[in-house]
Amino acid sequence: MESKKIQVLHHITNEVASNLQAQVTELMGLSPIMGNSSLDAHEIASMSSGLVLNLGMPNPDKLMAIRKTIPVYERTGKPIVLDPVGISLSSSRRDLASELIKNKGISVIKGNLSEISTLLHGKPEEIFTLEYNTVLVTTGRTIRITQGKRHELVEMPASKINKLPGTGCILGTIIGCLLLKDFSPFDASIISANIMSKIAGKIPPELPYGRIQENLLTELEVLANENLSYYR
Repeated sequence: MESKKIQVLHHITNEVASNLQAQVTELMGLSPIMGNSSLDAHEIASMSSGLVLNLGMPNPDKLMAIRKTIPVYERTGKPIVLDPVGISLSSSRRDLASELIKNKGISVIKGNLSEISTLLHGKPEEIFTLEYNTVLVTTGRTIRITQGKRHELVEMPASKINKLPGTGCILGTIIGCLLLKDFSPFDASIISANIMSKIAGKIPPELPYGRIQENLLTELEVLANENLSYYR
């Protein structure tokens, strides 16, 4: 019997989080590919099932890769998760994020309160999500998921996990994985937030810093093999 083809989740991300995001993708049962280069990112897009796009650590080549790649995903209707890292601190990132959402091809936008507020530019979340056909995931001690009039709140326990660089990027990757498992953008975002909340609650406060990532991945491996719909 022919084995089921494993879907590929493309990441255009930053060097700080890429290793961790790749491991998370594997644990979620998908195949990661990190493709930041303008030489081939658009080719990777044609063979991948979805994209997690992180605007951190921009450079001219990465920007060119993004601009060549996004239209490939938009033409094929493949899901895109946008992480507008640092747009509240950089006009070039802010302008790029505004450019990327214009064609209404972004499935989920995940960022902290400052980043999401900058992107909204005073527009109510409900109107923004309907106008751009997207879901907003605002991270913090409470994760807020918004799509039109639908809202969901997920509490994040105080945890050492918050000290680990790339934790927010992990959330974006899990959302991307669930989109490829045919969850809707709203449900994928809620389930991912609940998974992160559950993992955070399992990290012992006395755990040495160097073991936080190890424990996070161990807990995720267990959860990834459960019925994920339970976390909806």
